Amino acid sequence: MSMIYLSLLVAVPSALVVPGAPTAPQTASASTSTPAAPVEPLTTDSTIDAIASTPAGKAVLDKDLPGLTEHPMYEAIKTMTLKQVQPLSNGMITDEALVQVDADLKKLKR
Repeated sequence: MSMIYLSLLVAVPSALVVPGAPTAPQTASASTSTPAAPVEPLTTDSTIDAIASTPAGKAVLDKDLPGLTEHPMYEAIKTMTLKQVQPLSNGMITDEALVQVDADLKKLKR
């Protein structure tokens, strides 16, 4: 068998296995923990929701961009980054504000 075909077989979820067909033995137990992926630092390239989801991140937004998390359009923009929202902000999110947000976010421990 080719490697591509083998990797496709391995990727098939067990729910898709045909009843009565032989299955591969389970080698890992459910209690096996995998190391957590490293947490990326929050920046102005993070989504607004990711920043606001932590109390410290929300505090940075409230300090540096007052009213952003209460803005009527928050639900529409929360999956965007501050850099993506900046051109839509009619000058309310300045380059200086983004620099300040980045500096304040760097001070946070994640």
